[in-house]
Amino acid sequence: MKKAGWTVTGKPERKPKHFEVLARHDAGDWTELHVDFAGVIYKQKVADHEKWNVPT
Repeated sequence: MKKAGWTVTGKPERKPKHFEVLARHDAGDWTELHVDFAGVIYKQKVADHEKWNVPT
């Protein structure tokens, strides 16, 4: 994810088919990334502040 310009914070949450990761691109908004086990980001959505306890 670093190669793609993402800065990750916290621990990834393992799900049955992927990991969910809190990250941000450059100085952008915090984003929840869904990453498969091969390391491919296949989904991005706005981070849920309650779920992730998003830093300010």
